[in-house]
Amino acid sequence: MFSTPDNEFECLRGKRLLLRGIKDDDLGYFIEYKGDHQAGSLHHRERLCLTKQGDVSQYYLKARNSQLDVPGQRYHFIIEKLDHKTRLGDCWIYTDKIDHRQVEVGISIKPLFRKQDYALEALTYLFEYLFWEREKNKIKAYTDSRDMVGQNLSTRMGMRQEAHFVDNILLGRNWYDEFLFAILRRDWLKNRNSPDFSSLDVASKERHIRR
Repeated sequence: MFSTPDNEFECLRGKRLLLRGIKDDDLGYFIEYKGDHQAGSLHHRERLCLTKQGDVSQYYLKARNSQLDVPGQRYHFIIEKLDHKTRLGDCWIYTDKIDHRQVEVGISIKPLFRKQDYALEALTYLFEYLFWEREKNKIKAYTDSRDMVGQNLSTRMGMRQEAHFVDNILLGRNWYDEFLFAILRRDWLKNRNSPDFSSLDVASKERHIRR
């Protein structure tokens, strides 16, 4: 069980996508996309962080300097298409401060690239990495109760709804309910051969997804 940062991480490479850490030239992406507060799948909690941070560039610098899988830190992955390295969006993990075996995830895909299962594919590679490489026991995701897309994505990932929190998050001047979805390592290993994942060749993947 790992309790130290993954300082050897380079990228996660799949059939269509590449997940990598933030680079210096990603600042423009953050200013353009993160400054637009459109809701994205499993994205509303990041909007809250941006609101508290107050400035997208400062949020970027904090993300740029974070380490992967450090308790209490949020680490961002840029999602790129393999064929021409177009940035499709990004995803992140937050390692629990108290129990590093639990992580929270979030993802956001640009509107132009939605409804093409890029979010499903990116999260699949991320879950494989977290459960296999980092030996996490539980992955969690919070969704805005109004976000049917995020809830559907969580369900397709094999997660189950564990809680409904009333008036749990303040966005702007309004309080909103949240749903908590989660999946255990043992359930992921059991579900990874399901039809949703078979087309992604998840069943044939081992630890070589990180290369």
